[in-house]
Amino acid sequence: MHKNLGIIIQARTGSRRLPKKILKKILPNKSFLEYMLLRIKKSKKVKKIIIATSNKKTDDEITKIKSKKINFFRGSEQNVLKRYINAADKYGLKHIVRLTADCPFVDAKLIDKFVKKYLNGKFNYLSNVNPPSFPNGFDIEIVSLKLLKKSLKYFNEKLNQEHVTYAIRKKKLSKYTKIKSFNFKNSKNLNHIRLTIDNMHDLKKIKKLAKYINIEDNWKSIYLKNVKINNEK
Repeated sequence: MHKNLGIIIQARTGSRRLPKKILKKILPNKSFLEYMLLRIKKSKKVKKIIIATSNKKTDDEITKIKSKKINFFRGSEQNVLKRYINAADKYGLKHIVRLTADCPFVDAKLIDKFVKKYLNGKFNYLSNVNPPSFPNGFDIEIVSLKLLKKSLKYFNEKLNQEHVTYAIRKKKLSKYTKIKSFNFKNSKNLNHIRLTIDNMHDLKKIKKLAKYINIEDNWKSIYLKNVKINNEK
């Protein structure tokens, strides 16, 4: 386990399409975010977990979530890149597993596999989103804090502030610093499958699917259960 590596989840309540979506119930006693935390805690390689939300009053609700060994950080609403950097600095992280709170089924085993590859390969950026091939909802990025700081320095513009790794993924930052990257690619492109929350349709679909899922299920098992449910319609 790497003591300077941790998970930072960006979370907010101000979604335009579906306000407070991450605080809605996926199960009678669990919100989407709480459910996600239960799954992430199954990780054997990462123990530091930070929820990074904004300073807005509307996001106070997020910090009231009671979950053991979860830390909170509050920062800029618009400049999410800076929020990540400041959260990592506060909690002593040099390497960040980046997750978003609208992906409740994120797979801890996948996180562990990616962390092992990242550390053993001495990469400073690793993901499964560049290009994406896993079902939408299992996105994972691992990036060094040093690289994020350089990204903010050279590309302190809205698109990069909001999308955090934009300059890295688009190879804009490679003009200024060495990027050693790796992208996990699934054998079959399943990125058209949506297992994330963005609207009411997603919400209903994921709530239905959650009834058939065990908290330890990996992404393949969840994907296959989703296929089965859709075929039974």
